[in-house]
Amino acid sequence: MSEKSSIRRAIRRLPVMRDQIDNTYHVVRVENDLGMKVACKKGCAHCCSQMVTVTMVEAIGIYLSIADNRWLLGNVAHWADSQATLIMRGMTSRQWFRTGQRCMFLTEDNACAVYQERPFVCRTLMALETADNCAPDATDPTVKRPDYTRAFDHYLHAIKSADEAALPVGVIPLPIAMQWASIAWTEGRESLRRHLDRAGIPAYDLMAHNTFWSIRLGEMEQG
Repeated sequence: MSEKSSIRRAIRRLPVMRDQIDNTYHVVRVENDLGMKVACKKGCAHCCSQMVTVTMVEAIGIYLSIADNRWLLGNVAHWADSQATLIMRGMTSRQWFRTGQRCMFLTEDNACAVYQERPFVCRTLMALETADNCAPDATDPTVKRPDYTRAFDHYLHAIKSADEAALPVGVIPLPIAMQWASIAWTEGRESLRRHLDRAGIPAYDLMAHNTFWSIRLGEMEQG
């Protein structure tokens, strides 16, 4: 099986996983199960200033969905480079949120440019009752949310798919993942491996104990 064929095979599983997550976290189902109103709506984009994480299979799926849109692809490349630099220099997820970093896919009218292909974490992120506390400057930062553990199996399946396609495994900040997705698809996995070696990132050891980035971000938060 060719390199791109193995990656395509992993990506073909994404729609099913997305549908399953969307069904689990459907607004009506959440409201019926919990007896609380979902406050999220288009244009309310505080959550889009959080540090979004994805699996490599998701990242390549998103990359391919915009590959024919030169303007969006160029915009994403610009933001991926600049935001990945901030992360590599040690910006924590808390600093990311409080300094108002915007997701590279957030449009001027606060809509998602890749809504149909948006990451798993975005599909499960909901504020219940009110979204007033979602803002970085909220007096009370407590936000009621559904239980996210029901989506965990889908992350594991996506990570397994990445492993089977010989891609880096784990949960990775979106700007970095998009850089890696571009290299993996256009230049090949060996080129990506060399890139990660130069950056000093353990490309194929990201799942040690938890994930490389989850552990690293946690350490930076504590520091």
